[in-house]
Amino acid sequence: MRGEQKSKVASSEDSNAQPQPKATADANVLSAAGSHRSPWLAVFIVACLVVCVLPFVGLVVTGPSGAVGNEQPTPRPEPTTEDGSPNVEYASQLGDYFEHNFALRPEAMTLDALVQAKVFGTSNIDSIVVGKEGWLYYASTLDDYLGRNTLTERQAKGIAHNLELIQNRVEQTGSRFVFTIAPNKNTLYPQFMPDRFDVKVSSAHNRDVLAQALGGSEVDYCDLFALFQRQEDILYHAQDSHWNNEGALLAYQDLMDALGKTPLDYSDMQPQERADFACDLAAMIYPASHVVEDEFYYPAQDAFASLSGDASVEDPTIRTEDPTQSGSLYMYRDSFGNALVPYFASSFNKCFFTKSFPMMLDIGLQTSQPTDVIFEIAERNAAWLIETPPVMVAPQVPYQGRVHASGSSADVKARPCPYSQLYLEVSGAIDPARVPEGEPVYLYIESESGARGLYECFDCTNTDGVDGFLAYLPAAEYGADAPLSVSVMIAADTGYKVLGSSTVECEE
Repeated sequence: MRGEQKSKVASSEDSNAQPQPKATADANVLSAAGSHRSPWLAVFIVACLVVCVLPFVGLVVTGPSGAVGNEQPTPRPEPTTEDGSPNVEYASQLGDYFEHNFALRPEAMTLDALVQAKVFGTSNIDSIVVGKEGWLYYASTLDDYLGRNTLTERQAKGIAHNLELIQNRVEQTGSRFVFTIAPNKNTLYPQFMPDRFDVKVSSAHNRDVLAQALGGSEVDYCDLFALFQRQEDILYHAQDSHWNNEGALLAYQDLMDALGKTPLDYSDMQPQERADFACDLAAMIYPASHVVEDEFYYPAQDAFASLSGDASVEDPTIRTEDPTQSGSLYMYRDSFGNALVPYFASSFNKCFFTKSFPMMLDIGLQTSQPTDVIFEIAERNAAWLIETPPVMVAPQVPYQGRVHASGSSADVKARPCPYSQLYLEVSGAIDPARVPEGEPVYLYIESESGARGLYECFDCTNTDGVDGFLAYLPAAEYGADAPLSVSVMIAADTGYKVLGSSTVECEE
């Protein structure tokens, strides 16, 4: 009983005590905890402020970090425009300038890329795929690798037809023509691609449908796919998108054979090996790492340096002259052609190399007057041949008489050529149900000045994937200041069949 009484007394005393407010109690607890953690909290806050301020301070002290990889420089904006008025976009432009130029940007990008690549096996930029054993690939090759969004049979046949028109124009000047495709790196070396890409959308590949279309054409095609797939050695750089100098030598020798010429022979020579090749993909994803790989050097590389002076194989246009050689070469090439340039420069008396796109074919042939022409393009860019065909006057087809306009209207438009004022561009869409695959489209054109003719068109696919046709006409004959009467035609058993006709005003 006494125990119970004591308990009741204690309980009564507790109930009479004033309870401490909860907020006050929590504050006391936090205060006690904060007394122990405040130094570290202050250190954390200061560190965060330093990280935030450092890019700004570094931009003032060391200057802008500049563009990395394939980026274009972002200029510093001005608060006023050229006429002295306020620049209303100054704030957004300044933000864009800081985003691309803050201090230590390459180092921050490299650290982020290394963490994502080494820890998670992924890339921190969309344009690059991180593969196995440090290999890097262009993401633009994924569609073809996975068999998605590839060329249709119509488009492949259209490319073959376009190349036939190019070859015919070249041969009309007395020159020899050869076309080739440089294989994608993951076409030849898929074993280093990430496992997540092992499941393909389909087995369709541009190289296969193109090979079939080219096989049924008159195009002189040099097949580098079969050549490289027979090689045991790896002939591409692991962290670059291109072949090395040994791979380029192999391609050069095959192209010279296709031209019927004797290539340089280095079979008895041991090339110099130096670890000095700067890799393009590594420079894009690891801009502060300055990754280099081993490269092989033959006498052609030294010869090019003496033939070209200050020119670089990266230049958009290059002219070389070697008095010890004969013949002249006109070569359209993309970045794969960089490593080819020294070999060809050492094999011809005169060479003209160009990367301009679209290729100004007529102008190039007139100014260079080559004995040989090579057209090289990367597998990943093969669609360019139907998206942006070379600029040349459309072949005129002999035709007697006039064409009677069709009752159907034609989807045609005309405009001055955006690449040269020497040409008028006429283009339009086709109805696939009315134009068989591989069937050329012709335009019969009459102007108010009396000029008229039947022209064979390039096949063309626009940016929306719509198949159509394109022809460049001489602007001197078909001016932009008068309407044109245009009939769209295809070949038929009795001559030509008119699909539709329209009177077209030239767009400005």
